[in-house]
Amino acid sequence: MADQIGQALQHIRTILTGDAALVARVPVANIYMSFPNTEIPKIPMPCIILENEGGPAGFAAPIQQLSLRIHVWSRKSQPECYEIYEIARKLVDMSRLHSDVESNGTKVNRTSGYMRQVNRPSGGYAEEMQSYFCNGRFNIYTATNE
Repeated sequence: MADQIGQALQHIRTILTGDAALVARVPVANIYMSFPNTEIPKIPMPCIILENEGGPAGFAAPIQQLSLRIHVWSRKSQPECYEIYEIARKLVDMSRLHSDVESNGTKVNRTSGYMRQVNRPSGGYAEEMQSYFCNGRFNIYTATNE
């Protein structure tokens, strides 16, 4: 299961970093899988942080659910956060997730699923971070062929 989660998160980051419009606003190096809040004042902005919130364990079925927050941080303005968030949302909302891997010389689809926004973004200004932010929540639904 841990590998499945990692594959889904990496796939989402790949979708984001592969879009020219998003990368024009947020360099690839500023799209993180996670980042400690205490370090946010030190990182280049704007940036996107993907935060894995976990989810219920589906022991009886091969379908798993994972909650993910997409955070956007900016020192410039609140509108910049929402603009970048909306670009990212359009890329991943209802996005199909799959990972083809080699198994005995044959490509096999090991993880498949989709991602759906479940909470619209909220935002504000974090005085301790000296930055504006917004974040929205998504659910990732995956199934594995294992």
